[in-house]
Amino acid sequence: MVIVFSLSADTLKVALYDFPPCVIIEKDKEPTGFDIDVLDSVLKRAGHQYQYVIPENFTDLINGVDSGIYDCATSGITITGERECKVDFTHPYLNSGLSILINKSDRINPFKTILRYISNIGPMLFLILIFTGLYGILIFFLEKRFARKESQFSPDEPLKGIFNSYYYANVSTTTMGFGDFVPKSVPGKILTVIMATIGIYFILPYATANMNMALQQEQEIYAISSPEDLPGKVVATEEGTTSETYLNNLGCNVIAVRNISEAYVLLDQKKVDAVVFDMPTIKDFVKHKGKNKFKISGPMFDWQAYGYALKKDSPYRKEINEQLVDFMRTEAYWNLHKKWLGD
Repeated sequence: MVIVFSLSADTLKVALYDFPPCVIIEKDKEPTGFDIDVLDSVLKRAGHQYQYVIPENFTDLINGVDSGIYDCATSGITITGERECKVDFTHPYLNSGLSILINKSDRINPFKTILRYISNIGPMLFLILIFTGLYGILIFFLEKRFARKESQFSPDEPLKGIFNSYYYANVSTTTMGFGDFVPKSVPGKILTVIMATIGIYFILPYATANMNMALQQEQEIYAISSPEDLPGKVVATEEGTTSETYLNNLGCNVIAVRNISEAYVLLDQKKVDAVVFDMPTIKDFVKHKGKNKFKISGPMFDWQAYGYALKKDSPYRKEINEQLVDFMRTEAYWNLHKKWLGD
């Protein structure tokens, strides 16, 4: 489907695709946005009239200019060598880059972290349990032998006494005793000091190091804050864009959708780990529609320049370039920049 505005017999045909805030297309409304306002000023300065044509796909912009259907195309089109083989570009009118969008609700799962921790310490945990078990049994018999009358470990009830001793053995390795369960005999106290020393200087550091490792491993799985975190992840972006090329080269599991709004839906449904697209569009989406659900993660990357696409050897290129460069030196250009893109 093609929608045409401002029909005229001798005006330039300018192809657009929805790309907020550079190009904003709403039903029954004239297109607006940064690209539109800048191009409007430039073409008016050059004395040209133009009409908007809205193709169905982003890829139709370059292909349409290349085949001569359109005189010009805009919508945050990145200048690349591959595209320059098909069309001519004006001087860049905006520098941009890619950005990562993730769910605000992405959090480390405590249950999975604990399972990972247990998996990491594996056999060592089994040895520690056996070690503390033997320690508990030894405490019971020492107390029964040397502190029978004063013992708090039930010397006349072996099962209860051994259970209390095992309980004490586990807590004493970290807390030097707990509540009423403390050895009364000298051998029991000496053994407690030895075991507490082993617990504090060997067992605790080992357990802490492995817990930190488990947390770090979970963070590496869920945290996405830079392009280095993206390989292997399921990432959505718009088909036919430089972001799709970038992600494929990076080794991501790319889901390419026809319109970037479909990628936001996939992210909201947690069918993808992240969305990668041009920073202006991602920033505009978070500001207006996705503020409470999504967030931009990490800085902008893969810097790129936007230019207006023209037919090869277009007779309008030189004049448009001259007016564009002059306009970008004016305060009006920077006012538009601030209006649509912020400071």
